[in-house]
Amino acid sequence: SLTKLMTALIIFKNCKDLDEKYYVTTETIDFDIDVSKANLRVGDEISVRDLLYGLLVPSGNDAAMCLAENLVDSYDNFIIMMNNEAERLGALNTHFANPHGLDSDYHFSTAYDLFLIMRELIKYPEFLTISTTREYTAKIKSSDGTIRDETWTNTNLFVSGELLINDNLTLLGGKTGSTENAGYCLALYTRDKSTGDEYISIVLNAKSKRNVYYNSNALFGEIAK
Repeated sequence: SLTKLMTALIIFKNCKDLDEKYYVTTETIDFDIDVSKANLRVGDEISVRDLLYGLLVPSGNDAAMCLAENLVDSYDNFIIMMNNEAERLGALNTHFANPHGLDSDYHFSTAYDLFLIMRELIKYPEFLTISTTREYTAKIKSSDGTIRDETWTNTNLFVSGELLINDNLTLLGGKTGSTENAGYCLALYTRDKSTGDEYISIVLNAKSKRNVYYNSNALFGEIAK
């Protein structure tokens, strides 16, 4: 799901109005396996801003699909935009086949390339706000015209407070990710409280959900030496 960093970047760079409304189709929510979702329903009308929260807080694969289907004239062109942006950033060992990051042929990246993407994304203050939001409730207009609430909790255990980040650091932004092939992954943007130095860390292919956080804190410990 670190793929969603690029999905968010494409939206921030190309959507002129985050309050614009997007619509949910059958394809948006059609997944063959059990995946993390923002609980979108066919016919929903939802703002781009709320979709970004659905993308980055609960890591909703349906939110990723909805953004990709609505931004430009076709889903395929959104994927082309993702790959063109990766090339522009110098992420030359990356190729995207979808906007959500589920395992797929010709869908791959590296720690360095994800660093390049993250370095670009942190230029957008809205990303920092959204990705460090512990819980968010979206207002969604259902197909029958009624408004319902969907409340999402951040998948990042450093944000939820289930685990504690290194005492010397302030968490400024980040994104979790996990698939069978990729393992547990975590991208973080942090600031050293004493020096003001800022860091981007990328941990990939950890063997357990908690292990990826322990590995991240271990990296921060090395930096502090």
